[in-house]
Amino acid sequence: MDKITLKQLLKNPANVILVFIFVISLFVGSLFIFRIVYHKNPEATIAMKELDDSLIYYISKSNDDSDKRVALILDGKNKFNLILNNEQTSGFTGTYVQIDNTIYLYTNYYYNGKAKNDYKVLTLSILDDSTLILNYSLNNIDSYELDKVSSSMFKSNGFNNLSVSSNQYIYTYLDSDNETISNNIYSLDSIYSVIKFIDRYGSFLSDNLQDYLYSSNITNKYGINQNQILNFIIPNINDEHLNTDIINNFSNNIFKSNISFDDKLEILSNGYKYVLDQNRYVKNQDITDNKINNVIKRIYNYQMVGQRLTIDEILIAYECSNDICRFYPFTNINDEEKNYYNFTTSSIDIDKILLNIDKINHYTWTFNNENNQFYFESLELN
Repeated sequence: MDKITLKQLLKNPANVILVFIFVISLFVGSLFIFRIVYHKNPEATIAMKELDDSLIYYISKSNDDSDKRVALILDGKNKFNLILNNEQTSGFTGTYVQIDNTIYLYTNYYYNGKAKNDYKVLTLSILDDSTLILNYSLNNIDSYELDKVSSSMFKSNGFNNLSVSSNQYIYTYLDSDNETISNNIYSLDSIYSVIKFIDRYGSFLSDNLQDYLYSSNITNKYGINQNQILNFIIPNINDEHLNTDIINNFSNNIFKSNISFDDKLEILSNGYKYVLDQNRYVKNQDITDNKINNVIKRIYNYQMVGQRLTIDEILIAYECSNDICRFYPFTNINDEEKNYYNFTTSSIDIDKILLNIDKINHYTWTFNNENNQFYFESLELN
């Protein structure tokens, strides 16, 4: 039998259709492979839910630069989304509470390309049922007046959904610093790195308060002891990097202090015992302390004034019974008689705690910026 040529094969319309389908299949398959190879990063989506009439919408008044308009979405309960531009590529999310004629936005997430945690407090004044004043400088504008709008008007102004996506990895305070640690160049070189460092500290809080910075009303760079420094540093270093050179590098780059290890052959930190073996601490897997589980620890604001960075944090203990929760200072954890704060809640949800934040003692961390490097100054209970 003579071999059929491609020209003869294509004379049949049915064969043409089959060839067309085959080519399309190859094209679609190649796109799928391309996506697998070149789109490995997980997509980070910041959203509450789809736009609908159950949400509350605000848009800033028009100005000469439409790119500097902002939009605010409240879910009517305690979650918000503040969008900072019409492209919906940057903004804040978090928890909000209303006290009298003021709305406080407690942010804990910022999105802009690479998403990360970012704790701030933004204040909104309620003028009337339809107007808010945002008392915070954004986009080089000192304050914004926001008008309440319908969901349809919100969409027509270009804010057509709540999902702000980024194809970058999500960065959190649990990010690994292995590269800088192993190269002995670790330092606190940004506000973000300082907040991340503080957030890691106290990941294991025990009822043994002896070596914790939180155990006194004020600790400054002159009064901090070496055990406290070690308890501060160890949670920020992976076990394989716990040698004395790296620990002292940390200590110098944050506390401007060298640690003497002669009397620290064994140390207790982060719930474990660490034994010094040839200039390296080895973690004993036996838990040495009981972890306190009824503690809430959260950074909620920071402020940079001149060269001084202050970071506000709450650290409180709680007890709940019969749907009533009471709160008291962490330093009372071992006391028989506790100094309860003057409020109760039905749960330990963060919005209920933030609603009463003016009744809670908080800790203020202070760092000094020298040549774009932050050094510990003090920790004070206010």
